Amino acid sequence: MYSLWTSNIKDPEEKVSFEGSVLGSKRVLNRLKDLIDVERSGVDSVEQDHKSFDTPNWQYKTAYFFGYAAALMWIRRLIDLDQQKAITNE
Repeated sequence: MYSLWTSNIKDPEEKVSFEGSVLGSKRVLNRLKDLIDVERSGVDSVEQDHKSFDTPNWQYKTAYFFGYAAALMWIRRLIDLDQQKAITNE
């Protein structure tokens, strides 16, 4: 579990309690991960559609989809409770 989940909690007992709550939600978070994967595959197909380049504002659309895909992947990494490292903003 990423340390970012509990980085704002100072009280050790509250931190342990919150970690238990998050870990107890693993089934729901795994389903959310699946839904994000489906959404991401849709974004990938739009990004690779050559018709997108036929519009004058294709750069803005491309930037939007890259940003959206990056946000989806950040959330996916955050909810992957099997990861045991600190998350970064890379």
